[in-house]
Amino acid sequence: MKYLLTIITCFIVSISSAQTPEWFELGTTWSYKHRLAFDWFSQEYLAEFQVTELTEYNGQACAKIEATDGNLMCLSVEPPYYVYESNDSIFYSSSTMSDYELAYVFQGTDEWIFTVVNQLYVEDYLVTVLENQVITMDGVELDVITVNYENLGDGFNEIYPLEIDIIQFVGSTSFFPIPFGNMGFCDGAYNIELLCFSSPSFDYVNPDFASCTLSRDEIVKEKDILLYPNPTDDRINWVGTFESISIFDPRGILIHRTNLKANDNVLNVDFLQSGIYSVLLEGKESAFHSKLLVQ
Repeated sequence: MKYLLTIITCFIVSISSAQTPEWFELGTTWSYKHRLAFDWFSQEYLAEFQVTELTEYNGQACAKIEATDGNLMCLSVEPPYYVYESNDSIFYSSSTMSDYELAYVFQGTDEWIFTVVNQLYVEDYLVTVLENQVITMDGVELDVITVNYENLGDGFNEIYPLEIDIIQFVGSTSFFPIPFGNMGFCDGAYNIELLCFSSPSFDYVNPDFASCTLSRDEIVKEKDILLYPNPTDDRINWVGTFESISIFDPRGILIHRTNLKANDNVLNVDFLQSGIYSVLLEGKESAFHSKLLVQ
């Protein structure tokens, strides 16, 4: 376990001859399946994050984590992330933060403060350990902690889910390894499930899934029948009556919004560069979300 390890810079290196898995080895990946809040058809997407570089940020040796295949919508803190582990604790930072914030503590405390830092707000959460146990996986003993998040502010931006399980060296089985939360006013990713964790020394496949290598074609279900043509290079049409249409870039940033009249059902999108966007149509009693491919 970790009491056999010593900290060298920001990474854990075993002092024994046995190979010990690490959270943030170069090349480590987390693959996730997720849905979107306003997707009526429960369309599923993939997101992958990877340690792409061992570097230094804010004077601290750390691992740089980037989104390498897909992303989670409307994260409070956008990648890349800078992460290091010390004394059973994990700390994170980003280009929008001036310092590191505590994310997880595996041993030695029952609660701590987790701070979500964004350009628009800073919110504190009280993290309480509900359960701490040890499991054996592939001959390796790992800590599992179940934690609960309580918003200490006005509660506008909630972390979802509020209660998650984190496996040492693997991350959360139901959320991204650092629970950054979602923007309250943007269509956020939810039902996020870890498909697999893979590092140079340790692999984990969620038992709820048959494979760690699900292809995008296997997991993406094309049911966007309300928005057409898709792909497009000039305009989009839709079926139904809505009051507004919003377009978000792949990072979840709002780049266009138009208020609609009763008979509006077309929008010129020739101002968009080629790429994948997120479209949100909102009405009085309904909302529709779809991915849009602009050629």
